[in-house]
Amino acid sequence: MTGAASHRLAEALDWARRLHDPDFADWDGHLAWLEADPANAALFDAVSLDLEAATAGLAPEPAPEPLPEAANDNPPAGVGRRWWLGSALAAALVGVIGIAGWTFRAEAPSSPLTIATALGQTRAVRLADGTQVAMNGGTTLHVDRATRAVSFGEGEAYFDVVHDPARPFRLQIGAASVEDIGTAFNVRRHDKMIEVAVRTGVVSFDPDGGTEPDDDAVILKAGQAIRIVDDRGAVRRVDRASVGGWRTGQLSYGDVALSEVANDLSRAIGQPVRLAPGDGMRRFSGTFKVDADAATSVRRFAAISGMRATRDGAGWRLTPEG
Repeated sequence: MTGAASHRLAEALDWARRLHDPDFADWDGHLAWLEADPANAALFDAVSLDLEAATAGLAPEPAPEPLPEAANDNPPAGVGRRWWLGSALAAALVGVIGIAGWTFRAEAPSSPLTIATALGQTRAVRLADGTQVAMNGGTTLHVDRATRAVSFGEGEAYFDVVHDPARPFRLQIGAASVEDIGTAFNVRRHDKMIEVAVRTGVVSFDPDGGTEPDDDAVILKAGQAIRIVDDRGAVRRVDRASVGGWRTGQLSYGDVALSEVANDLSRAIGQPVRLAPGDGMRRFSGTFKVDADAATSVRRFAAISGMRATRDGAGWRLTPEG
């Protein structure tokens, strides 16, 4: 590895470490570094993705036992989650770099990377091309680092895509696919339901992924959404401002099954919200706010949907009023 390449790698590793600090605030500096050299973004992404893989599944270590007061009247402060995070990152970076040094290659790794969030957890991911992805709770993505392709599992995510006509961004959702034509859009998938809503730009939605001779691709523009349930779909107009509204805690619906809203609410608060099968078929239209307090969020939704919310083990049960 040349001196220049080694220096760039050290910078990328340093940015990866700093961005994991809860108090990180130098976003302008990070953007300036990314834009200073086209290779920086790819290098940073490669380091970050390898770091994600290296730290996957790690759990915080328990806080160390305090020393006896006689041995130390002034125990060190600040030992806790941040200390552990720094230690885990350091260990992971050793694994990424390797004993003999890690050599960055311009080509992306061939093995796909799985990125997932637990219920109640959100996450922001930046891909090598600069595309930004906000992941809602209970979401799984499989990123092909050799191409601009992402496979969508279950859950919900908002994509702000960097447009490149020479290398289109492609999102696979089961048998269906979405291809970017310069856009920001939101995707939800649960059981047999898929919904794609466009906030800005245009996407091409193909229900069979382009595998059939007669191409059924549908062009969706800003303010449009397509909803597929049991292989039957319809395009409708949506409020552009509401697309991806979950990122600020706002959930909006137009004539959907109550069970679908309960599933989204479970994803947001990290606690199961249950209904009886017959109650889940009720229809709901409206907008409500989800905040940090799960009980308030569930009761708020129950109030506007004509339901009663009661505790049900670790979660909630919704039953009709009266």
